[in-house]
Amino acid sequence: MPTKQNNPQERKPTASALNDAIKQLGPPSRLLSERTQSKLQQVLGRRGASNADVAAALKKAGWTEPMPTHTMGGHSPFTLGISRMWMLTELLNSLYLPVDDPAFYVPPSRRYISGQVWGHGQALKETGILRANQYADITQSSIVSTAGLYSQIFTTPSDYGQVSQGSLGPDISWNATGTIGINPPWGSKVFGSATIIGRLWLAAYEFNVATSTFEEVIAVPHVLFNEADSGLVVRPFTHAGSFSPDSIPLRYILSPARTYWLGVLIEVEVRQNFQSDDRNHPTVPTPSITELNVFAFLSANVPAMWIDHKKLA
Repeated sequence: MPTKQNNPQERKPTASALNDAIKQLGPPSRLLSERTQSKLQQVLGRRGASNADVAAALKKAGWTEPMPTHTMGGHSPFTLGISRMWMLTELLNSLYLPVDDPAFYVPPSRRYISGQVWGHGQALKETGILRANQYADITQSSIVSTAGLYSQIFTTPSDYGQVSQGSLGPDISWNATGTIGINPPWGSKVFGSATIIGRLWLAAYEFNVATSTFEEVIAVPHVLFNEADSGLVVRPFTHAGSFSPDSIPLRYILSPARTYWLGVLIEVEVRQNFQSDDRNHPTVPTPSITELNVFAFLSANVPAMWIDHKKLA
């Protein structure tokens, strides 16, 4: 008797497998974000791409079925012939909120599932707050702290088809404070510069059932601020800003019957290239906290993520 095949819509990883994979999850990969993307990914990420462009890219990628015109969710105006209540329901189905948000119409399945930190900071899935702070380290040319919040989706084949275009749009406000302080006597004995960069990352990860790990699909950085200085200097700085859900959307390819994590992350990187000014003593002396006071504190509020998809084939 032939063995009954599992319904692909039911092949979800167990909670313990996901928890183990979370422990191995790392911050976004710069190598991945800088690599050349597939032709299909390039088309999907291009503003104003026509249906014909997408259909041609799908055909080259191996999908030959006609592209459906139905869009799941979305933020477009109400369409003629579709009730306002139905459109509102579809819109709310793409809304993901912090765990403790009081909105009764968003179920636990559409709440932030995890907060992760690498280095120094906080990621509070309950409130949607992210914090990352980093000081200069004279022993490292670059040092980074990252904090991220994640939501989870499962691509049920009946809803997502053979291939879908996914999108992630966060509602986010942020602010940063910091200082570049290079003071004597240590500052008079070295030459070089210090740089502080704040970034916002949007990232998508797919759970690999064969390896029980999350693998990056795409990770895109947005520079929030970039401060640099050299010589004897004490210069504080502040920055602030916000993004609406449709201002920096992340777009990516979704396969059926898969578990994906969609992440919003903030990052502070501090770089330094100081060298000794004394040729007879090339080792850079260790500064006190008052002699090298280079740091930044970046915080963000992510009250909502809009996670949507368009069935392509």
